[in-house]
Amino acid sequence: MHGEADDFADVAKLFAQFCSTSVNLSDGWLLPRHQVELERTLHDLDEDRTRTFRYRLDWQREATSIPMPSELPEKVTGMVYSPHGKHCVRVVQISHKTNPRTCLELWRQGSLISRVDGSDLHGKVLLKGTFGGLSLSPDKHRAVYVAEVEYSSCPPLFAPAHPSSRKPAADHHKKPQQQAGSKHLYREDWGEKHSGSDRLGLFVADFQHMTVRRIPCVPASVTPGQPVFWGEDVVWTGWASNGQRRLGAALCLQRPSALYLAHVGVSEVDAKPHVVLTPKLKVARAARPAPQHHGASHGSGKGLLAFLGSTDGFETHTNCLELFVLESTPGALPRCIVAVEESPRLGPAHDGFAGICLDTALPLQCWGPGGTVYFNTFVGAYQSAWRVSTEGKQAEPERVEKPSQAEFGASVRVIAVSEDALLLCWSTPCHPEVAVIQALPPHRPSGGGEGTSAELPPPGRLQSEFRLPDFQPCAVVAGVMISANISMSLRWKVEGVWHQVGGNAVLVEPDPAAHGHKPGLIMVLHGGPHSNSSTEFDFHIPFLVKATDCAVLMVNYRGSIGFGKNALESLPGQIGKQDVQDCMDALDKVLETGAFDRSRVGVMGGSHGGFLTAHLIGQYPDRFQAAAMRNPVTNIASMVSVTDIPDWTFIEALGLKSFNFERGYQELTSEVLSTMLSRSPCVHAPKVKAPTLVAVGGGDRRVPMSQGVEFYHTLRSHGVTARLLHYEVEGHALDGPECDADFWVNIAVWFKNHLPQMHVPSPEDLMRATSLGV
Repeated sequence: MHGEADDFADVAKLFAQFCSTSVNLSDGWLLPRHQVELERTLHDLDEDRTRTFRYRLDWQREATSIPMPSELPEKVTGMVYSPHGKHCVRVVQISHKTNPRTCLELWRQGSLISRVDGSDLHGKVLLKGTFGGLSLSPDKHRAVYVAEVEYSSCPPLFAPAHPSSRKPAADHHKKPQQQAGSKHLYREDWGEKHSGSDRLGLFVADFQHMTVRRIPCVPASVTPGQPVFWGEDVVWTGWASNGQRRLGAALCLQRPSALYLAHVGVSEVDAKPHVVLTPKLKVARAARPAPQHHGASHGSGKGLLAFLGSTDGFETHTNCLELFVLESTPGALPRCIVAVEESPRLGPAHDGFAGICLDTALPLQCWGPGGTVYFNTFVGAYQSAWRVSTEGKQAEPERVEKPSQAEFGASVRVIAVSEDALLLCWSTPCHPEVAVIQALPPHRPSGGGEGTSAELPPPGRLQSEFRLPDFQPCAVVAGVMISANISMSLRWKVEGVWHQVGGNAVLVEPDPAAHGHKPGLIMVLHGGPHSNSSTEFDFHIPFLVKATDCAVLMVNYRGSIGFGKNALESLPGQIGKQDVQDCMDALDKVLETGAFDRSRVGVMGGSHGGFLTAHLIGQYPDRFQAAAMRNPVTNIASMVSVTDIPDWTFIEALGLKSFNFERGYQELTSEVLSTMLSRSPCVHAPKVKAPTLVAVGGGDRRVPMSQGVEFYHTLRSHGVTARLLHYEVEGHALDGPECDADFWVNIAVWFKNHLPQMHVPSPEDLMRATSLGV
């Protein structure tokens, strides 16, 4: 029998094998002459970093293998192409002894044309995430981006008495000044993942004049981000704090935001006040200008602008968004082309439309022929690609045809769109992502005159489809053999549990034919609570199945996205009850099939999934034999005053309308704290029996590590076997490469040891024992 050290070594090798199979297409570009460039990111476990690879190929040629990629150097933090692919802007970190610099480079067809240095004006450039953005102007002479503004050094408290003896700072005229005594002043940012976001600025790099300028006149109460060129002007998203507390912004789509227009001259930055483009919307973000040849109007040279938003706003951290378009004519107001779906009709096949529920719904290249906008969203457990016409009257979104070779039930997403092609990828819980090109037919404008919609290419009538070669596994650690077929013996399906009210589950299981016994079952519960578990490939799930010989059941309880607004908003005020019951209903339905060992049932989850895990093992102590949780919410009453999202604790525990968003604060009364405590799993902790693994991040600002530590000590005080993993510098997601590997290997070994496969003697074993007189 293996010892514990051998268990960890064997499971770690298995983890590395599954990690190597992950394709993870993080971006893609459709370029001229049938060229496509794909970006793949991989965890390097030896170096504890994420590596980025670029692959370019001609999609009309029937290549049999993926070409050799080029790796994006660590010093190149990001890049963006011009619409026609001839120009590219790269953000580069240049180390020069003790004076590191941040530069922007303009490349044209393999030649470095210009480099500008913005280091004197700003620090880190934000390219992705909530606020990040980088855009190249139509004339290819300028780039706009967002970066952290650095303050000048704080004057010392005990400065020389004579002012002339004080040496002025070299950057005095460029950086915001600090007053004496403000060195340790608390500067409020936007919470988890956004340290430094208290001082963001918009910058324009001019490659002709070799200058970098900060765009002035951004309102002091507004944090800028997501800038893009719209013609010669810049559209950016602004998040308003209105002088009140800044609540956490990461994954919180309800924060008030608006689109602004900045007039940026060819050589000078215009100092006029910025124009608010969305004055009647509570939320607006993710602006996507149409290419200039798409519907330019009134001689402005601008096409339409598509973006996501919400007219009335919402209180949950995620909810249904609307899709708007805006014309460039002065005084034009946004026009909604995709509305909120409150109670969508979703059949067993989930073939309806459930609304837009992703802030990443719009690819950077989202405009197709004829003013068509492509976007991604979830319908139940399935991610799917959709399109909608922006011409004429409001039209119903149409589902993009699934690639012909995609497996039944696969999740599909659109990565990029051009005038003549669509870049898609599909995956399943057991099959990594596969990239596909669908050639689009030429646009045929309708002949019905004004007020009629443009003709979309009819479903099933694509010109042709080109499946790109499969991506092969990449070794992520030295000394471990890779395997492309490691998930081949696994099966999966979607279990319908609550089709009419918004919920289902995804089941991934070992092949029964390969075993002579029933596998165990581990429930894996998503966080949020307003997110979901989908049929997309996530290598952690088949790894867990293979390592533990247990099936994995991923439950979309009511409140998950992909089922419409009403189903989502049924959960606030009911956490710890409705979601817990939904999880038990899903578990009972699967166990009633008789296919799984009831004596080997585990449960795990992170954040709100950890909250549910703690509730389940406390409320149903005899149903679970092991548990694991990541940064779990265990005591809402003690979390409310230290989390970056106190509104979450009110809205989810007490219900909608329980938090004052205008003030960014809500008084805590004894009744409020009592209700929060009653909704918390810590009140059930004394009943827990299941051995429990708890993992916490020392840098978590969303669910402070004290939540998991408190639960861990409570379990130990009641004699429950418990183990605590502390990742000192990790945040809420615990997603650093080395941390991710350590966490999941620990989980697999934990379940392997506490949900052991019972040995069933074979007939030969019984005959041998009888002959020996046993």
